Amino acid sequence: MTLSWLISWRNLTRRKLRTAFTVMAIVIGVASTFAVTGTVNSTKLAVSSVIEQFDSIADFVIAGTTPTIDGSIVDELKEIAGVEAYFSQLYQPAQLVTSRLKPGNAGKKEVREGARVLLHGYDPMDGIFTNFRVLRGSLEKPGLVLPETAARIWNVDVGDEVLFEVNDIPRPVTVTAIVEDHERLNGPDDWQEAKWNRWDVALPLEMVQTFAGIGNRVRNIDVSAKAGMERQVEAELDERIAGRPDVFIEPVLLDEDALTAGLSDVYNGLYLLGSLGIMMSGIILYSTLYVSVIERKREFAIMKALGYTSWQTVAVVLRETILLALLGTAFGLLFGYGLSWTLSALMFDIFDIDAAVRTGYVFPLFLSLSVGIAVPLVSGIVPLCQTGRISVAQALKPVTVEYQKFRPMHVLFGLGLMIAGLWMTHPLRAIPLFGGILLVFQAIMIGLKMVVSPLIEWMFRFEGRLASSNVARQQNRAALASAILCTGVAFIVLVNFVNDAMMQSISETSRNYFGGDMKVRLSVPIMDQDVRGFLKLPGVKHVSTIREASVLWENGGKHRVIDVLSVSGDIQSSVPLFTARDVSLETVIHQLKKPKSVALGRALFEQWGGTVGDVIELETVHGRQRMTVRAVVDTSFDNGNVIFAHVDHFDALFGVDYAQEAAFILYPGADTRLLEERIFNQYQEKLSSIDTLEDFIENRQDNFSEPFLMMNVLLVLVMIVAGIGIMNTLQMNVMERIREIGMMRAVANTVWQVKKVILGEGLFIGLSGVLSGIGVGILVSYFMALFAGEMAGIRIRFLVPWPAIAMAIVFGLAVSAVSGIVPASRAAKVNLSEALKYE
Repeated sequence: MTLSWLISWRNLTRRKLRTAFTVMAIVIGVASTFAVTGTVNSTKLAVSSVIEQFDSIADFVIAGTTPTIDGSIVDELKEIAGVEAYFSQLYQPAQLVTSRLKPGNAGKKEVREGARVLLHGYDPMDGIFTNFRVLRGSLEKPGLVLPETAARIWNVDVGDEVLFEVNDIPRPVTVTAIVEDHERLNGPDDWQEAKWNRWDVALPLEMVQTFAGIGNRVRNIDVSAKAGMERQVEAELDERIAGRPDVFIEPVLLDEDALTAGLSDVYNGLYLLGSLGIMMSGIILYSTLYVSVIERKREFAIMKALGYTSWQTVAVVLRETILLALLGTAFGLLFGYGLSWTLSALMFDIFDIDAAVRTGYVFPLFLSLSVGIAVPLVSGIVPLCQTGRISVAQALKPVTVEYQKFRPMHVLFGLGLMIAGLWMTHPLRAIPLFGGILLVFQAIMIGLKMVVSPLIEWMFRFEGRLASSNVARQQNRAALASAILCTGVAFIVLVNFVNDAMMQSISETSRNYFGGDMKVRLSVPIMDQDVRGFLKLPGVKHVSTIREASVLWENGGKHRVIDVLSVSGDIQSSVPLFTARDVSLETVIHQLKKPKSVALGRALFEQWGGTVGDVIELETVHGRQRMTVRAVVDTSFDNGNVIFAHVDHFDALFGVDYAQEAAFILYPGADTRLLEERIFNQYQEKLSSIDTLEDFIENRQDNFSEPFLMMNVLLVLVMIVAGIGIMNTLQMNVMERIREIGMMRAVANTVWQVKKVILGEGLFIGLSGVLSGIGVGILVSYFMALFAGEMAGIRIRFLVPWPAIAMAIVFGLAVSAVSGIVPASRAAKVNLSEALKYE
């Protein structure tokens, strides 16, 4: 048994280069399967982990219709048996007096006096809600709690005094604890970033209340209920705050749809490319085994003449197939693991998933291992059967190269498969699409011959004419290799079409979705005098405030918290927050002026399942209310999971009569950076954030372009597999025409002329694949824009991705040319005397 395996290994090593390329094809197929399934699985587990961690902290939040509520509600919480823990919070803007910090701060002089700080008042400081990991000091002592990075930049330690200015009053505080960097305590990483970003630090709640001068008031109170007592706690809380009209209870829910928005489209794209990679690898392996069997016909015939049975000859090829599968799978798993790790990290970064889950590899490992073994075995069925049918008499006949017939039924069946693949929505649609292209491609090559043949003849003269003739003689085999390249090129065009269309749509529509040219958020309510001050700034044309609230919506037995934004005729005419497809914006605003009227973002509207004019029930601070849906609109706010209501009814419906965000319309040519500087100087510690339209577009385009980067990496692997397929086809052609090549040499053809024939065949196959791939890619892109209309919530319209087409042409022809080098060299090395004796 061991000897048999050694013989099979020797057979593989006789054609080292072919074996290496075949193993590489299997490696790419297995790696793409592992990378895709591992990335998707890890991302799904990370999302689940985020949801579980989120649900394990707070069950309810007690908030108010005003910026602060009465903190004495905590006393009532202590009387409720089902309450496990509570967490009171208050925020107060402040300025850090940098001149009082100890010397030795590199770069401190670059920062203006008074770096911005947001003081977080917590009660209790230590518990399940904060979960601070103390490095130095103690959380039990009242004082300043700093994250490690802030302490390092400020050059302070436990026991040092830090001076803040709150409402122009100096407030010295002693540092009592240094903790590990925490999500609640964010801040800049150096003094340069501190010019535009603020630090978040923690203090005892009573200390912040004293600094703010507001008595026992808090921003909100988080409540955690004991397991199984959530409904009881909620009912009792409702009863106890019934007499407080300015206070309401809101369940703490994580919007899974918002967290995973766009992920399903990325998953589908990755699945599609992964299945494409493994299918292509199977085709390459089939081609390799087929070449090997044809090349060794005489060897198998001699084996049978010596008494070997058909099964024994088949077993030889089967062992070779298994060895190739094991080698390719082993290396593919290693390569796939590394690729999956990289892609998972990129996915976490793209979708802002803060999780370190990288253990979702059990199923991908099992699937990739199964695919790595099963696909080679399935690909080897036809060559194995052909090996068993080889007879002694047939093998001793001379090898003749016959013209391969055109099969119209194959073409019709292939067209049916392609239509089915385009109609399907499942990621496995790659199977009928790819299979259809393979069957149809013989007809495509016949049609392309009128274009490709003159080009090849112009490039290679007589040798080009001979190359075109040779490809026509073996058109089925050439079509198979060219179809693989066609598929890779088509997907390059398709993927980059979607990318370019989304980038264009983002550039054209972002102003409508963003809400103007600039948005400013303060940590305090925006007053009328603030708006008048904004209007005096250079370059500012119009300023509008936007109120925000949240409601509870029940759908299919599940509750979701939905954000609500205010709009008015004034806002919408100057600062567009959404667009409407079928009606004018003026009509939408007019409809929203009616009592108890709302407009739904398109994503939320589709999940709701109703129609315009129907009633939707929402849980607000005033209880359950029935509101009429007047319109469905397109917006980027929460990926379309948002509600809009007219500002005139906002307080009555949602209990919010103030705004903390202002939207700006600027004059053309306004200097946004200068404007940011002026707003920063004016509001200092009260400023929460400044966002510009340019930054919004850039960040949004970056977020959406990165998934396409992942797909292009996989497409490069697919193109490499296509190159291996072309090389195998040319190797087979050379092997079948050794006698013919010898005759060419005998009639005075040079080595270079022989090489030109083989290189011409490779370029013929490659050019056919590239041209047809571009055509298929553009056609599929057109139908996608026509029927799908959007991707990840972004509307797309048809365009031709010329840079991607240029890249596909260059890369496709380069792959074809390189793939022809080895077969051409082998043809040039054919021994003249042996070739003329070859049968």
